[in-house]
Parts: sequence; C-alpha cells; structure tokens
Amino acid sequence: LRLFRRYVALEPSDPWGYMAVADMLARAGRYGEALRWYHDALRLAPGERDAVVGRARTLVRARRTGAAIAAYTGWLRAHPTDAEVRRELAAARVAAAPAITPLVGGSRDSDGNTTLRLGGTAELAAPGPTRLGVRAAREQVRDGVTAIGLDELTLRATARPEGALQIDAEGGATRVDAVGGVGATLTPTGQLRVRWREPMGGPAVDVRARRNVIDASPLLVTNRVVRTEIGAIVELPLASRLKLRGIGRTAALSSSFDLNHRTSLAGVVAVAVTPSVELSGQMHEIRYSRPSSAGYFAPRLIQMAQVGSYIELETARSVVLAFDLGVGVQRVAQQGAAIGPWRSALRLYSLIAVPLAPGRELRFELDSDDSGVAAESATTAQWRYVAMQLSLRLALP
Repeated sequence: LRLFRRYVALEPSDPWGYMAVADMLARAGRYGEALRWYHDALRLAPGERDAVVGRARTLVRARRTGAAIAAYTGWLRAHPTDAEVRRELAAARVAAAPAITPLVGGSRDSDGNTTLRLGGTAELAAPGPTRLGVRAAREQVRDGVTAIGLDELTLRATARPEGALQIDAEGGATRVDAVGGVGATLTPTGQLRVRWREPMGGPAVDVRARRNVIDASPLLVTNRVVRTEIGAIVELPLASRLKLRGIGRTAALSSSFDLNHRTSLAGVVAVAVTPSVELSGQMHEIRYSRPSSAGYFAPRLIQMAQVGSYIELETARSVVLAFDLGVGVQRVAQQGAAIGPWRSALRLYSLIAVPLAPGRELRFELDSDDSGVAAESATTAQWRYVAMQLSLRLALP
C-alpha cells in the first residue's frame, strides 16, 4: 500500500495508481477510504471500467447496495453486453431485497424433555449498511407429562457502519402460557452484539449482552428462569497461523423464587492448519454462586479441557459445509464438596447451507452436547441433548 501511494505521488495523473490504492484499502476493509480513492480515479478516467466496477464492488462489500445498484445500472446503460456486470447487478439486487425465512426446529435431551419451534423472520429491503427485520416464533416444551408454550416476538437490526465493525441488536418479549395455576407472563428479552476485527488478520473483539427465557424443559419455563448475561471474546494473533483467544462471561439466573450467578472463563490456543481448517486446545472453568432448585444443574465448579476443530468447506456449487467439534474431559465439584473425577466431554455443531436459486438458500443446523454441564439448561451432571433446525431464506422480488 505504501508503494502504491508513493507511485500516486510521483504520477498524480495516472488513474491506475489511484485504483491500486483503492483496491488494497478495500481488501483491508477500509471501504470509506477506498471509495474516496476510486472517486479520484474516476475524476481522471470517468469511463474506465475497472474504476466504475471496482467502486461498485466496494459499495457492495460496504453493504451500500443501493449505491452499488445505481453504479452497476449506470454502467450497463452504456455497456449493455457486459455479462459479468449484469450478474453482479443481479446479485446486488438479491442482497438488498426484502426476505422471509420460515423455520422449524426442535430438541431432545437425556431427561426426555423435547421442544418444537415454528416461526420465521422477515427482513426489509436494505439499500444501505443497516437491515431491519422482525422475528416471531411459537414453541412447545414437553417432558412426557407437562406441556407449556411460549410465544416470541423480536425486532432486529444489523448494521455495518465500517468494514471492520458489525452491530447486531434485537429487542422484544417472550410470552409464557399459563400453567399450574400460574398466569401467563410477558418477559422482556433482547440481545446486543458488537464485533470488531482488525483487517488483514489482526486482533478481534466480540462483545455480547443478552436476556432470554431458558426453555429447555417445562420445569425451567414454569419457574420462569431468565438469563441476563454479558460476555466478551478477545482474539490476538501470535503468529501468521497461531491465535490466542480469551473468553469471559457473567450471567444472572433469576427464577420465580431465587437468584443465582454463573461465571465462565476460557482460554483457547488455535492454529489455522489451512484457510478452511482450524485446530485448537481449550480450557474452560465455570462457577455457580449457589445451588438452585429452579430446574438447572448448578455445581460449585466445572473444569473442562478439550481439543477442538473447526472446518468450513465450499463446493463448486457454492454449498457450504461447516463443522465445529470438541473432544475432551471435564470434572465437577458439587456445592460444598471436593472436585470429582474426570469424565468425557463431547460437543458437535454442524451447518449445511445449500443455495437453491438466486436469493433462495436452504440451511440445516445440528447442535449436540454430551458435556452435561456446559449450559444452564443442564439438569444433571450426565445431561445430553441434540437440537436441529431447518430454515429456508427467500429473497422477495
């Protein structure tokens, strides 16, 4: 980048120097600066294809799809046979279009608790870097004896004000049906997530706050167990392929009759074996401040050591396959007791995303855990579960 800037200083009338700087800045996620350099290139060569199309591509990457569509359309008026630009224009229109995503999902655990969720999301058109939407769902939670329902309605917003920064916000409420003499209740819920990553593989920070109803069993829902949590992940590159991650979270678990606190700390050393494969070593420690009879397992201390791998592949037909696997051991100390022996701990998350047509994508997600104590919804030290979700995203014309 420094060499290209020096070239521009030596040859200020050459538009290709400005385009080279703009391309490097766009690759680094510095879209605002890149667009200013493309503007200078177009001032010198307003009809140069690489400058016009490069600017449009940068606008797409900056999530300014409305401006990108205008740039592509203007070029095609003068060059209607440019097939590549026509394809990119179609993709930009799909990205900016409103969309709906119906979904169905459910889970089952080792205690016989099952959940079934039906719902979906609707997103408004997004000509700029902010997309607004709404999510609604109806969920049924059963244990073979008791069944209870929940309704969720959430407003959503996603914004990318800069290439390195992304903000996701949700706010709404969850209504729990009346059951066992307890009337229906309405609980405010929401989530805020802020992600920042230094371009070109630099440090990264992921901060998240959320409040939600824990819905893994009828007992948890009946007792109105609500999690209010804040946490962060900080990632530091140690070498070209070696990264260190620190994870910290603290949560308040409130129910209709008690209040508990859960803290978790973790350290991860990750190695990028290839661009699509990562191996890691992980240490986790989780603590609860007190026991609880609200329906979740709350030991004094949990320690877990795992070897993890993350694999993400894309086929020639743009089918995405992702797998996050962890294998290791854990041990638990009950409240007021010494720590117990090590036992196995397993987890698996997988995603398959299949593009069916422009603007249509089918996604299947599988989440399984045999660590028994990793989530607040665990009821015993031997708890296991599996969850699945199927969704279909449809961009509207």
